[in-house]
Amino acid sequence: MQYTYAMFFNSKICEEYGYPATDLYNMVYNNEWVYDNFYKLVSSVYKDENGNGKVDPKDLLAFSCGNTHPLDVWLASFDQPITGKDKDGNVTVLVNTEKTYAALEKIYDLIYNTPTIYFYSNEYSEFKLFAGNTVAICPMPFRVAYSELRDMTDPYGILPYPKWDSEQSMYLTNIYDQYSAFGVPKTVPADNLEFVGIMFEALNAESYKTVYPQFYDVALKNKYSQDPDSANMVDIVMQGANMDFSFMFGESNMMRIPYFFRDLIVAKSTDFASKYAKIEKALNKQIDKLYTYYED
Repeated sequence: MQYTYAMFFNSKICEEYGYPATDLYNMVYNNEWVYDNFYKLVSSVYKDENGNGKVDPKDLLAFSCGNTHPLDVWLASFDQPITGKDKDGNVTVLVNTEKTYAALEKIYDLIYNTPTIYFYSNEYSEFKLFAGNTVAICPMPFRVAYSELRDMTDPYGILPYPKWDSEQSMYLTNIYDQYSAFGVPKTVPADNLEFVGIMFEALNAESYKTVYPQFYDVALKNKYSQDPDSANMVDIVMQGANMDFSFMFGESNMMRIPYFFRDLIVAKSTDFASKYAKIEKALNKQIDKLYTYYED
């Protein structure tokens, strides 16, 4: 949960530019928090604070993000999966679609053609920028609420990533690649495996019952949510949290397919189709190879 992404907004800045927190929350409740409305907001907030005639971190900005994980979330938020399963239960790649191409065009335009935002060529710098009360909206994982934002002086609220359009059934997000996988050594005697499995499941279940609620209910939904609506937003975000299979293997075994969207934007390219065609054959071979790890 700590690494689940949402949109944090500066309540004071948004209200000054005609977007009070109640209106933003109502957009979410009324199924109107869609990309087009999000873009209207981030196109209308800006002030050249240092008077140098160019957008930089010292200005009052509508939106800021880094060049890694915040970009990964957009496909999930638009209900465009990267991978899935075919009728036989085999892993299949689903991302090469017209919707992905359109999404890439939108986010490319947001990053490079919107003169009210600042795009960092690294990651995490935007967290401190938002905490400094100079950014209207910033995509961040929930963990930032109890780290970088602890001493933030302006009030802030929480929103989900926007939907693709009003036809999308729910708000969705991505849990970036910081969740854990556990293995059991092959040296464990076969007659101990059931015991190991039972104990591992029991410890995880106890953690879910005792640790998770402390962070979810006590900390995030109370201490670090500055109003009841933000607490509701946490529920909405978590209900749509997505863990795409590809992120478990994307760096080493799946040709960076979970990062393909991000990599294209960083490279200032929208040519998804042709670049995907170049890796498709090798990607399918890599997926086939994955099965051998488990079959052995």
